Amino acid sequence: MITIHPKSKDNIKQSVKPVLVVGVPRSGSTWTARVLSQAPNTVYIHEPDNEFNNILGCHAKKKLSRFPYLKATSMDRSYYNLWKNVFYSGMITNSKTINMILYGFSELFKITTGYQILPLYRNSRSNDNTLLSRHKRRFQNWHQSVRFPIRIVKSVHAGFALPFISRHFDPEIVIIFRHPANIAASYLKLNMPDRDRMLYRDHQMVRDYLAPYIPNIQKLHEPLELIGLQIGIFYYIWEQQIKINTSWQTLTHELLCLDSIDQFKKIYKRLNLKWTDNVKVFIQKNNQPGRGFQTQRILLEEPEKWKLKLSRKQIQQIRRGYHLLPVEHYNDF
Repeated sequence: MITIHPKSKDNIKQSVKPVLVVGVPRSGSTWTARVLSQAPNTVYIHEPDNEFNNILGCHAKKKLSRFPYLKATSMDRSYYNLWKNVFYSGMITNSKTINMILYGFSELFKITTGYQILPLYRNSRSNDNTLLSRHKRRFQNWHQSVRFPIRIVKSVHAGFALPFISRHFDPEIVIIFRHPANIAASYLKLNMPDRDRMLYRDHQMVRDYLAPYIPNIQKLHEPLELIGLQIGIFYYIWEQQIKINTSWQTLTHELLCLDSIDQFKKIYKRLNLKWTDNVKVFIQKNNQPGRGFQTQRILLEEPEKWKLKLSRKQIQQIRRGYHLLPVEHYNDF
């Protein structure tokens, strides 16, 4: 059995904490993280654990799901090493040429042979000489040519692994909440595959949080009900974990849109980031119409956009799935 020691065992420097911004997909986490990364002496890292875009994320999650559920006491050396690289060592970012080449190679291998490449790799420490691991060691310091002291990391896939990440690395964790109807409307517009990943089938998650609600969950059939349910599962579990992990920060997308400058100034202060006029300029520059996955948005239109995008029937279906769990956020919609 692999033993993962607390952060002090690996002599990780804790002088400047990295920041991990998480949220449900389409919750505004990218926009939020990019605003935070406008602070001096920061660098932005986008979804390093996204197995569809990053070769190291793909390697680290080969035995895990799209949204890994890991407790503080869980054991997973590959996932641990991924976040150790992200926070305190080298990291192949999604835009790096070497990442694109290696990821393209792995995809080509799977297509031409019909085999899944990743399960062939062993989960060991120093004696792993597989092709991916050799490239990983060779290029793991290709994160940036210049080292920045504060890393602003955004992930929509690490939401159920926060206790694990918090215990081992103690980053500043920022959780973004957004109205479930707005998230659902975005899923419909973009036809997002992440809108229903059947999280209620994760046995450990069921044992820890969802068991009392499974009979009612099994009665849901409409796609929008299941979308609302998935968002509700995220929020319900986060709400329970926040009660224990009081240092985690929470933000709502609505407040960030309606009072951007003041709200971001407050979170900058809580995270010990330096506010400059460049941050304000960045927020104002992005306050314009965007499309697809762009981070531009008309801020004052965002909070109630769902009322214009969804029919009454659609709203009722989202609400039915979302309110199946006793979620505190947005309990009046």
